[in-house]
Amino acid sequence: MRRPRFQSRPLFRSYAKSLKPLEIKSFLLKMSRKDIILDYSQLRIACFHFLSHALPTGSTIATSCYTIFDMVNVIINAGHKPFFVDIEKENLGPNIPQLIELVRTEKVQAVIYTHLHGYKADLSCLASCCKEKNCLLIEDCAQSLWNKNWDKIDYVPGSFGTAAIYSTGFFKGINTICGGFLTFNKDFHFSETIINSHRTLKRKFSYDFIYRSVYAILFKIVTTDLFFNFILFPVLKISWSRNFVWMNKRAREENNPRYIHREKNDILRMNLLQKFLLVFQSKNSLDQDYLVKLNLSNIYFSELKDLIKNKIINIPGIHEKDGRLTLEGISSLNQIPMLVSNRKELLDYLIFEGFDIAAQHIRNLSQTPPYNKYQKINDIVAEDVVKKIILLPCYPSFSAKNVYDLSKKIKSFYI
Repeated sequence: MRRPRFQSRPLFRSYAKSLKPLEIKSFLLKMSRKDIILDYSQLRIACFHFLSHALPTGSTIATSCYTIFDMVNVIINAGHKPFFVDIEKENLGPNIPQLIELVRTEKVQAVIYTHLHGYKADLSCLASCCKEKNCLLIEDCAQSLWNKNWDKIDYVPGSFGTAAIYSTGFFKGINTICGGFLTFNKDFHFSETIINSHRTLKRKFSYDFIYRSVYAILFKIVTTDLFFNFILFPVLKISWSRNFVWMNKRAREENNPRYIHREKNDILRMNLLQKFLLVFQSKNSLDQDYLVKLNLSNIYFSELKDLIKNKIINIPGIHEKDGRLTLEGISSLNQIPMLVSNRKELLDYLIFEGFDIAAQHIRNLSQTPPYNKYQKINDIVAEDVVKKIILLPCYPSFSAKNVYDLSKKIKSFYI
């Protein structure tokens, strides 16, 4: 049977698989090379809390124009101004030379570097420049949770910055329905203020958490094999072919970029259920997930190698290793972005053939109201990417057969 284009991660990993539970906090501290870790109701709430205390009000923060819109809202919520930079073709992350120039000329007081789609980047030069100019560097690792053991490169997302933020959302490697962590070192000037403020935060079941929990239950039901194949996907297929805008938007998370106002009392710690679910997350499962995703990616690249080598399709960051195409050392394979020039025609074909696949929903925010009023540097790459990008499913429960079938149909479209 066909599988949906994305799927949630298990809530009870170590219990279900009889693996030794990992103290997740220790793992994240080790990966980020930090000594303080604080829990929050969401990753974006962690970022909101940090930005509210670590910077003077009215600061300018450099960030990618190709990012989740609500992360830009968080900058504004905290009383600051975003400054958009373009992205790089190799990893779809913020353009590092542009960031370094903004920091060097002291046009920004902080940088948020977002590691998207599982990619990682060497931020050593950016980190050195930030340190020299007393500029904060925050690494957003929501989509790029790594373990050093997965490759021979000695750095992972989160290890360069002043602070790092991690997600424990429903579709992330660590799943507590929603949630997040903030890591930083205790010797920074803001550390004591943030720690003391965090102690005063409430642990409560917010409306947002209840909404996300109900959504999680419904999502689990509608993406079961029988329900998805015989009820949900046929509806989505008809909706796509007849351009039912409302239904098509509901199939994407970033369908309506808009400003969302937050107050300081919206900053919460993990509630008791989130803390409970955290106990059942396992490093062993993260490692097993990575090996499964690596195998799926190898199938994709083997099957699509002719299209890739002939530049009919483009996979950012792909390179040759031991005679084969791979993203090893570049991506944790949370998702596999594929750039194509005739995206609409390809999607029409694949959906008609029975595959749940869609255009990436993230927009170029420097061109999107209400964010297009803020400063930016040229966004040439981002504007091109948002018109071409499709995400190939690569989550651990996506079957190898589905990968073979999807690859075969992509090849048949072009041949």
